[in-house]
Amino acid sequence: MEAYFIFYFIQLSAIFIVRGFGLKNNNAVLLTLIILATLFAGLRGNIGTDVGAYRAFYDDVGAKDSETVFEPFFLVLSLLGNAAGFSSQFLIFTAAAAQGLFVYLAIRHIKEKDYFYLLFVATFFVHLQMNIIRVGVALCILAYALVLNEEQRKLAIPVLLASVLTHVTAAFAFILFSRRWYRALPLAILAVVAFQDFFLSKIQAYFIGTDIIKTSNDYVGFGFLASLAVIAYCITVEQKWMNRAIRVSFIAFALFKIAIPLLPAFDRISLVFSLPLFLLLLRSEVQVRTRLALILLIAYNTYGSLSFIANSDASLEALIAEFPGFALLYADTHWLPYEFFWN
Repeated sequence: MEAYFIFYFIQLSAIFIVRGFGLKNNNAVLLTLIILATLFAGLRGNIGTDVGAYRAFYDDVGAKDSETVFEPFFLVLSLLGNAAGFSSQFLIFTAAAAQGLFVYLAIRHIKEKDYFYLLFVATFFVHLQMNIIRVGVALCILAYALVLNEEQRKLAIPVLLASVLTHVTAAFAFILFSRRWYRALPLAILAVVAFQDFFLSKIQAYFIGTDIIKTSNDYVGFGFLASLAVIAYCITVEQKWMNRAIRVSFIAFALFKIAIPLLPAFDRISLVFSLPLFLLLLRSEVQVRTRLALILLIAYNTYGSLSFIANSDASLEALIAEFPGFALLYADTHWLPYEFFWN
C-alpha cells in the first residue's frame, strides 16, 4: 500500500501546501499534479480489476479476433496502437492521458479548481483512472462538455457526443444540457436501430444477463448517506438548488446509487451524475463553510479509495473461488503491490 499512500499524500497535501503560499487555484500546479497522476496510472502494470480485459481486447483487435464490442474511441485507439506495433500498454497509457487532458481542460473553466481536483482524486481516481478506464475517459470528456455548455454551446454538443462514443452510458447526461433533452430521442432511437447488435450486447451484459454478479460492495451504507447529506448541505449553503442541472444531478446520483442492489449496472449510471454534480457545484466560488464541508468529504472518500485498494485482491480471490470462470479475466490482475509495467 505504500505507493498508494505516497501518491495520495503528494496529490492532496501539495494543494494545501501551495495554497498556504498563496498559490490558490493555480493552473501550473494542477497541471503538474495531473501529469504525475497520469504517469502513476498510465505506467502501471496489471493493476486494476479490469486491466486484464482491456489488454486482452487490445491484443485481440491486433489479431483481428475480438468478440468484445467496445465503443469507437477505444476501438480506434486499439487499431492505431496495433498498427504502430505498440503493446497493450499503449491503450492503458493513452486512456490515462486522455483523462488527465480533459480534467485539465475542464478545470481551467471553473473557479474552485483546487477543490474540484481534490474531490476528483479522492473520489474518482482509483475507479476511473485505474479500473473502469473506458467510463473514466467518457466522464472526463463529459466534464469538459459541461463547462463548455455555458460558454461555447455549439462546441459542447460535439464534445458530449465524443463522450458517448467513448462509453454509451454518458448519453444519460443529455438531460443536464437542456430542458428539451427529449429532442435527442429520435436520434437515440435511430442509433439503437442502426447499431442494434451493439446495444443488445450491452443490455444483455449489464441488465439481463444470467452472469450478472452482485457483491457486498453493491449495497450503500451510512457512509454514503452521510456523504449525500454533506453534498446537500453544500448545495444549500451555496443556494444552488434552483440550478436545474445541479438538482437533476443530485437526485439522479442518489437514486441510481441507492438502486445498485437491484442492478449493479446502476453504479455506472450514478457516476454519470456524480462527477458533474461536483463540477457544477464548484463552477463558481464557494463559501468557507462549503470548503470545510468538502474537506470532510475529501477525507472520507480518500479513506474509501484506499480501503477499496486494500480489500480488492481478497474480494477478487473470493469471486474467483465462487465463480471459477472469472479467473480468465481476473487471475492475472492485482492491486497490491503497485508496480510499473516494466517490473
